[in-house]
Amino acid sequence: MQYAKAPMKVLVFGNLGAGKTTFALALKNQHIDFEYLAIDEFRQNFSDGTMLGEGMAKNNFIDSIDEHSNQIIEATGLGETAQLLFSKINGIECKVLVVILLTPLDICLKRLNERKWKTPFPGTVKDALELTAKTNRLIQQGEIQKRWRTNNRVRFLEFSTIDGIIINKTIQIINQISQ
Repeated sequence: MQYAKAPMKVLVFGNLGAGKTTFALALKNQHIDFEYLAIDEFRQNFSDGTMLGEGMAKNNFIDSIDEHSNQIIEATGLGETAQLLFSKINGIECKVLVVILLTPLDICLKRLNERKWKTPFPGTVKDALELTAKTNRLIQQGEIQKRWRTNNRVRFLEFSTIDGIIINKTIQIINQISQ
C-alpha cells in the first residue's frame, strides 16, 4: 500500500511593508504546484473597510486553507487572523515551514508611506502605520515563534533581506521538507 505525502504549508509572516507578497510570489513562481493565499487579496475581494468586512475577509481566508493542498499562505503572523490560522493549521496533518521576514521598521514605514493603498483596511493610514510599529515590537519579541513553536511539525526560517539567494535557499528547504 502506498501512502500519499502530507501536504505542505509555507507560511510567510512579517510586518506590514516587509516584502511578504514579493517573497511569497517569488516562491510561487518557482513552485507552481503551490496555491497562493494572501489575507490582503481576501480583503480586496470580501471587505469594504469595515470591521464586518474585515471579519468576512478573515473567515474566507481561513476557509480557503485546504488540508489536501500545498499552499503558500501570507499574513502578518500576529493578531486574530494569526490565531485563526494557527488553529486551522494545527487541525491539519501537514508539513509546515514558517518564514519570518525581519525587515527593519524604518524600511517598512518607508514602503508604506510610498504605497498606493488599495487594500480595504478597517482604519486609516495613520492606524496602519501605528499598527506597523506595534507589530514590529511583537515580532522583535518573538511572538510568532512562541505561538508556532508548540507545533512540532514546524520548521522556521528568518530573513532580514530578500534576494535571489534567499529565495533559492528557501526553495531548497521546501524541496527537502516536502519529500
